[in-house]
Amino acid sequence: PWDAISSHGVDAIRWYLVTTSNPWVPKRYDDDAVREGSRRFLDTLLNTYKFFVLYANAEDWKPSEKVLEEVGQDNLLDAWIKSRLNSVTKEVRVELTAYQLTKAYRALGEFVSEDLSNWYVRRSRPRFWGNLNESDTQQAFQTLWDCLKRVCLLAAPVTPFVADWIFRGLVGSSAHLEGFPREKVEDCDESLEKEMEVARVLVSMGRSLREEVRIKVRQPLTRIIAVVPSDIKPRNAILKLVEEELNVKKVDFSNSRDGLFYLTAKPNYEVLGPRFGGKTESVATIIRELSSEEIEKHRDGESLSIDVDGERLQLEEGDFDVREEAHGELVLRSEEDYLVAIDPIID
Repeated sequence: PWDAISSHGVDAIRWYLVTTSNPWVPKRYDDDAVREGSRRFLDTLLNTYKFFVLYANAEDWKPSEKVLEEVGQDNLLDAWIKSRLNSVTKEVRVELTAYQLTKAYRALGEFVSEDLSNWYVRRSRPRFWGNLNESDTQQAFQTLWDCLKRVCLLAAPVTPFVADWIFRGLVGSSAHLEGFPREKVEDCDESLEKEMEVARVLVSMGRSLREEVRIKVRQPLTRIIAVVPSDIKPRNAILKLVEEELNVKKVDFSNSRDGLFYLTAKPNYEVLGPRFGGKTESVATIIRELSSEEIEKHRDGESLSIDVDGERLQLEEGDFDVREEAHGELVLRSEEDYLVAIDPIID
């Protein structure tokens, strides 16, 4: 093990052993997996801490209980990350109580890499330097300080050295002399978390569509059309984030997918060949000519039969692949309860 410890450090190996599978499950050591796990969690946590220290020192910022009480009152991102931190704290405690160490620390790793670093810090960068609103800058620093401190306490049992080093830099004392964090009911805002999750899904799907049509984000588009879970529609302040991330002028919501696309069927020859033999090409031709309504009914579970040379044949699941084709110039992507369509005309 000394070669591995020398290459990655003991915390990286601990993190790998815990997050790969539960500690009591036999596992094969994977050097690349250790490196990847360390990159996603430890490197991201350290880089976030270094970002905080760099700008906190430049602004001569110090933590203040008064600011701490006001955090999240004015800025939506502050309120959201505090609520997410609260939810993750609760999840980690619940999973650890049930001896599910892997689930607990996978949740913490996801929070650090995706929520804290890739969304909160990235979206809040302008607030840390050159911000004319001093109160907003103070709140941003206080929120990030609080998040880093809590993450270190949650991670300390698994990554004791890195967590303690960062915690000492933040607070001046050891993380291992502190109690394990508890969730704060007053920080919970479930509706805000759901709305922000919708926004982030729309951003992810919108970026994929831009790549598909080869239009870079710096080129503005007129709008995107979105279908989201019926009970969740982001507030205007969150939609502003979507518009900025995707560089679109507006986000239009549709209550239904109807009218945005139609369904087409692509024959699956690997399945059709063994089933229909010499009639395969005739079956494939009929499949291509299926109407959107017929495909929709079949996808919903209704039986679908076709007539080939006077013989009635039943189509089964897997005989063809269903594709969603956009009407007009729209380009769309759908995932579970979400659908995003963009108008590729550059504004």
